[in-house]
Amino acid sequence: MFALQDEVSQKIVSALAVKLTTEEKQQFNQAAQSNPEAYDLLLRGLEQFRRFTRETNAAARDLFKRAIDYDPDFARAYANVALTHGIDVQFGWSEPSEDLLDQSFEYADKALKLDSKLRQVYFALSNLYLISKQHDKAIDASRKAVTLHPNYADGYAQFAQLLIYAGRPRDGLDALGKAMILNPRYAFFYTWIEGHAYMLMGQYDKAISAFEKVIEKNAHFPGAHLTLASLYGNLGKLEEAKWEAAEVLSLRPDFSLAEETRRAPYKNPDDLEYYIAGLRKAGLPD
Repeated sequence: MFALQDEVSQKIVSALAVKLTTEEKQQFNQAAQSNPEAYDLLLRGLEQFRRFTRETNAAARDLFKRAIDYDPDFARAYANVALTHGIDVQFGWSEPSEDLLDQSFEYADKALKLDSKLRQVYFALSNLYLISKQHDKAIDASRKAVTLHPNYADGYAQFAQLLIYAGRPRDGLDALGKAMILNPRYAFFYTWIEGHAYMLMGQYDKAISAFEKVIEKNAHFPGAHLTLASLYGNLGKLEEAKWEAAEVLSLRPDFSLAEETRRAPYKNPDDLEYYIAGLRKAGLPD
């Protein structure tokens, strides 16, 4: 199966005249070197992970851990376990406790020791640094991912997200534009990142349009409901804001503004204040 996959991949690359880096060429052999059961569990986990809901994120983590059981040297599975923990914290599905962060970094460090050129481990590390509010380290890790793998579309999207949270939304849009060129059939979270940049840049109509597109594609993604509730609240569109606030509470019944203030990884205090003020105007509980 892996030999056939490698042959097909090589033919597609040749047909499209894609220029690969040395590291990307080496990736064609990685699947063949993996335990077949572990690799299958990884793919199944990725399918769950990309839905971005509390339940599917937990299901993905379980599948990645099962992949590790089959192959204790499977670096990508370790990286993805770390990433699921980071996503849990980022979107309020678990508390950002010190023990959880330590455990998450342990998984990422294990992946790094197994494969220091693995792009996914730098993606995971950048997310863990983000939720720890270590913005410079997050940006450095993300930059490492796209330096090692210049065709890594999701890496550029992550780089964009980090720049936005670091108070550099225009730079974030530039990075996101590259991600969209590399992957024209991009996932819904690219559009959420785009809307987030527009919101912080004061281009509110574009932001609303982007967030609404995200919700059309994934109504269970809390990030879009939160940012849209905040934006509507700040614009004085209270009926729409309260609707989105109700959606937030249906996805996160234990939501509180106090916890969101601690959690939201904005570097610029003004960005955090704007975000939380909008949520408060939307009627979300303290």
